[in-house]
Amino acid sequence: MAQETNFGAEKLTSRIVEEAEAEAGRIIVEAEAKAGAISSQAEAEAERLNIEYAKKAEKAAADIIERSRTNGALDSRKTALREKRRVLDEAFELAEKELCALEGEKREALLSLMIRENVKGGETLRPAKPDRARLASLIEKQNPSLPRPVELGEDIEAGG
Repeated sequence: MAQETNFGAEKLTSRIVEEAEAEAGRIIVEAEAKAGAISSQAEAEAERLNIEYAKKAEKAAADIIERSRTNGALDSRKTALREKRRVLDEAFELAEKELCALEGEKREALLSLMIRENVKGGETLRPAKPDRARLASLIEKQNPSLPRPVELGEDIEAGG
C-alpha cells in the first residue's frame, strides 16, 4: 500500500506540476500578448508624436522664413525711404541756397508772391534781416486790401 500511496502522491504531484506548467504557459502567453499590445501602443504613440513634432517643426520653419521675408521687405523699404529722404534733403538744401542767392527784383518778386498767396491778415511776419526793408514796403502796399494789418516781428537768422 505504500507503493499505492507513493503512486497516488506521484500522480497528484504530477498533476499539480502539469497544471502549474499549463498555468505558467497561459500566463506567459497572456504576458507576451500584453507586452505586444503595450509595444504596439508605444510605437503608435511614438509615430503620432513624430508626425506632430514634424508638423510643428515645419510650421516653425515656415514662420521663420515668413518673418525673414517680412523683415527683408521692411529693411528694403527703410533703405528706399532713407535714400528718398537723402535726395529730398539735397533738393531742399539746393533750393534754399538758390532762394538765398536771389537778389534785387527777383527776390522782391518772390517775397511779393509769398505775401499775396499766404497772408490773410493779422499775421506777424519774422523776416530775415536782409529782407526787413523790402518786406516792410511790400506789407505797406498789401495791408490796405487785408481785413487786419500784417505786422513785422523780430528778425530771424537766415542765409540770404
